[in-house]
Amino acid sequence: MAKRRAKLIERADFSAAAHEQPARTDDRTQPDSTAIAALAYEFWQDRGCPDGTPEEDWFRAEEELEGRKAGRLVALRQAEHLTHRSAAAR
Repeated sequence: MAKRRAKLIERADFSAAAHEQPARTDDRTQPDSTAIAALAYEFWQDRGCPDGTPEEDWFRAEEELEGRKAGRLVALRQAEHLTHRSAAAR
């Protein structure tokens, strides 16, 4: 099982797609595969490195990182809104 997990992480790190310029999406909300792999590995270690499906940790990491980025995006938009409001008040 550890070999399977290592291959999943290796694929994420060294796939040709990881080295190509990705199609332009909303980069502010899409985590990259390297960050997902690193966090998934941490989750797996936190669970005691059990045998099972690596996808469980991968999907959890993906959701966690998307949530973090979405939260930062909301905070940036709120800050921009406040900046525009204060500039308009002057």
